[in-house]
Amino acid sequence: MSVSDGVAAMVRAHRDTEPVAALHTRGPLTLEDAYGIQRRVFDTLWGADGVAGYKISLVAPEHRASFGASEPTFGRLAAHQVLTGSPEVPLDSMLSPLVEPELVFTVDRDLAPAASPDKVLASCHVSAGLEIPESRFRGWFPVPDQTVGDLVADNSFAGLVVHSEHSVPASDVD
Repeated sequence: MSVSDGVAAMVRAHRDTEPVAALHTRGPLTLEDAYGIQRRVFDTLWGADGVAGYKISLVAPEHRASFGASEPTFGRLAAHQVLTGSPEVPLDSMLSPLVEPELVFTVDRDLAPAASPDKVLASCHVSAGLEIPESRFRGWFPVPDQTVGDLVADNSFAGLVVHSEHSVPASDVD
């Protein structure tokens, strides 16, 4: 499967809110190609707004094992995907959303190009949150027939993140 074909399928699934078959069913999908698809889909749909944050997936070893992954993956979040406080959440516009409790880490300054662990800790705040993941793939949950490449190409199943207006410095949390 070509990166261009993957991008076209994912953009169409987003715009039409119609699920598609997992991309790996169309041919081999490398992790490098999957991140390329993710980046191009994000840029096509929301690139003008830039990246507002990142979603990390497959943090738990058992989740990585279910996808045959050796490390966590990430997805990009656009500003419209990050909600604060007690907003009305448009679940009817999402494809098979789930709800998961999360800790949300926000960073209050640019850490580029490289930051020490102490600098990262000093710039982070933690708040309670809910992640509402979704997928553009048919029958995506439970995950019967998807690879880590599918997950990554689908922006690591990024949907929405809702977090509390109240946060605490990360250095205050064990």
